[in-house]
Amino acid sequence: MVAAALPGLVVFCCVTLLGVAGCQPAPRAAARTVPLGDNETTALVKKCYGIYGCFAITKEWISLSRPISVLPQSPKAINVKFCLYTTNNPTECERMYDDIQSIGTSSFMAGKPVKFLVHGYLDSGEKRWIKRMVAALLEFEPMNVVVVDWVGGSGPPYTQAVANIRLVGAVVGNFIRLLKKLFDTPPEQVHVIGHSLGAHLAGYVGVFLQQRGVRLGRITGLDPAEPHFENTDPVVRLDPTDAGFVDVIHTDSGPLISGGLGLLQPIGHMDFFPNGGKKQPGCGTSVFDAIKKEEGSLIYGLRRFIGCNHLRAYEFFTESINSQCGFMAVECDSYDKFAQGECGICSPDHGNCHRLGYHADRHLTPLDRAKIRQLSQPRFDLLGLVPPPVGRTFYLMTGNAVPFCRRHIRVTVSLSDIPAAVRHGGDMGTLSVRFHSAKNSSAWHRFSQGDMSSKPGQDYSSLTPVSFTGEPTAIELEWRYASSLLNPLTWRLLSQPMIHVNRVLAVSVESRQRYVFCGEDLPLFSGRPSRLRFNRRCRAQRKPGPSSLFATFAGFDLVSGVGQSVSGLVDSDVNVIPTRRRRRKRRRRWRTRRRPRRHHG
Repeated sequence: MVAAALPGLVVFCCVTLLGVAGCQPAPRAAARTVPLGDNETTALVKKCYGIYGCFAITKEWISLSRPISVLPQSPKAINVKFCLYTTNNPTECERMYDDIQSIGTSSFMAGKPVKFLVHGYLDSGEKRWIKRMVAALLEFEPMNVVVVDWVGGSGPPYTQAVANIRLVGAVVGNFIRLLKKLFDTPPEQVHVIGHSLGAHLAGYVGVFLQQRGVRLGRITGLDPAEPHFENTDPVVRLDPTDAGFVDVIHTDSGPLISGGLGLLQPIGHMDFFPNGGKKQPGCGTSVFDAIKKEEGSLIYGLRRFIGCNHLRAYEFFTESINSQCGFMAVECDSYDKFAQGECGICSPDHGNCHRLGYHADRHLTPLDRAKIRQLSQPRFDLLGLVPPPVGRTFYLMTGNAVPFCRRHIRVTVSLSDIPAAVRHGGDMGTLSVRFHSAKNSSAWHRFSQGDMSSKPGQDYSSLTPVSFTGEPTAIELEWRYASSLLNPLTWRLLSQPMIHVNRVLAVSVESRQRYVFCGEDLPLFSGRPSRLRFNRRCRAQRKPGPSSLFATFAGFDLVSGVGQSVSGLVDSDVNVIPTRRRRRKRRRRWRTRRRPRRHHG
């Protein structure tokens, strides 16, 4: 038990210690006097901080997921600071505080969108990822970007940082109220983007405003933190009722014991799980690759290597702001069903598909808005008998490096039902595919995670992420035979393992375009890739006949030499199936059969 827990504990401790500055705790900012009023009190289970309200430890804040619960530190100790960036000031931080004087004299642009960026544990407002996101936002359109820096309260111990975000949320909420008072900025048009602990902090911002009669417009949770928040009461964590629209990106949602730092449970109106939400492509490769991606920085490289999955959330969001790709995700019950192509393609109005990231709230259908209103209603279930409503879950695939965005193509491989294929029987193996266009090619993608049984006349579907440009002109297949000593049905003793491909149907999930590639019923041998050209006219499949059990068991092809005879039809140099030559031979045979016979008296 202890040995199994060591990897997760080591990862969690490393992230705790190496989060931003090696093994040194996060620096504490100099305290600044904040006016609180006359009713500030201190107690073991309740603290009040003037205009920010009171914070108590009630039954909701203590559970199995949160065995230790403490009260937040004072505003003087945390010393929340705000940095304003605008189109006129895109790089230099204009320092602001939670008071009328500093906000009123700032260069805040009234009437423009307002975005708040909130960091998480062991982080600060000066980090590279925040500056990259600020630049991407200002590149998209003129707006006000406010970075919330609570580095004075984001250091260890973790339990204290978890408590501090309650107060920071109130400070940010009061800041938004001052924007309304000074610049007439509606809170409904404010968007708060938070990473890790910052995602739950954004939820507290929404609660603070709701308690004062206004509603926050949107919250984006970037891989919300799991420790002390998994399966807790909605008042403790980010919740759909915290804003008019809550979208969440899950990238590191595995169990903490295995190194996962993010929440697995859906907690928003729309929850996005890229690549299943647990392990991201390109993570866990090597420390040297991580250091190289961080321009040679050892500290940032170690941070990327250890928390790579956790950091992917803000990398995906940043790229989505100005990406022309779309980051389209499909609604589905599970990632396995999505990866197997069982969740369909996007409908014409994209009602079952939505974009991950910055543009997740665009093109909402009436059904989407009705579901959002339903989830946004406060619940009054005193007995706890009614299960909370669940939002919509979406899945997508990404690449392993920038640019991460990929398009999706559902590939259906139809195996041939010709007599030779039926007599040959099924084989076990792995199938990989990749697409070619006039400009470039996509990477190889495995059809399934493990070995699959291929039977004649059957269809096999899988979803493939692609990055090529233009229209696909060909698809390349590679099949590799796999056998097991314990399973005699996988043995091939007297014949060469192969599968016969009738056609491949590729359907774009986003655009709904269909592409057909004919396999001409020719065999695909193990380890020899074959390229199929685009061709809409393929032979129609017949109903599969009975397979030869003897051929499958003994691996003996009943038609002598069929593997050798048809192998010569495949071009061994480039391994391209010669569809034109096959068509000419079929036409000659058809003409011979149709030629009338002469009868001699």
